[in-house]
Amino acid sequence: MYKNIIGVACACLAVISFEVSAITITYTENVDGDLSDDIQVPTNVGTVGYGLNTINGTTTFTESVMDFDSFTFIVPSGFQISSFVVEHNDRTDDLYVGASFDLLFGENVTLATIDLGTNNPENPIDVLALAGGIPLMADTYILKATNLTRWTSGGDIDYTWKIGVTAVPIPSSIWLFGSGIIGLIKLARRRSRA
Repeated sequence: MYKNIIGVACACLAVISFEVSAITITYTENVDGDLSDDIQVPTNVGTVGYGLNTINGTTTFTESVMDFDSFTFIVPSGFQISSFVVEHNDRTDDLYVGASFDLLFGENVTLATIDLGTNNPENPIDVLALAGGIPLMADTYILKATNLTRWTSGGDIDYTWKIGVTAVPIPSSIWLFGSGIIGLIKLARRRSRA
């Protein structure tokens, strides 16, 4: 009987400490397809995996083209976003080109507004710091371009979103609980022998 209890306790600890690693996302607009221009229906790039996930693209705006890029991604249960930055480069002959992106939690809670382009020389931009500086937990997130601005002729902004995902740390109370269970099993063994 005690062997069964020990087996169950060990199996519980193994399940608790098991770290699932999903495949990371590498999405590139010119390979995987243009991200949605419709901010109401963003492109679903999938579920981010353990490690560094990247989304590369270009937002373009001229007199005839307004390329609002929007995408959504899912952070699975048991994982968190521990780093989140965007690198950007504006390619224009214009005096000014800019784009604002909103990071949304769920469908309508804005966590941060990120400004890319000529007027924001900070590169890379720490999105996680703008969103409060704490890891973002498992849920669905949306990044959408909300404002494109140009001085005269317009231009392009190339960007790379880098989303670092890690496992949610196991609380020390779980390890304490597991140690207590093992201790109780050993105590029961001693009493049964006596």
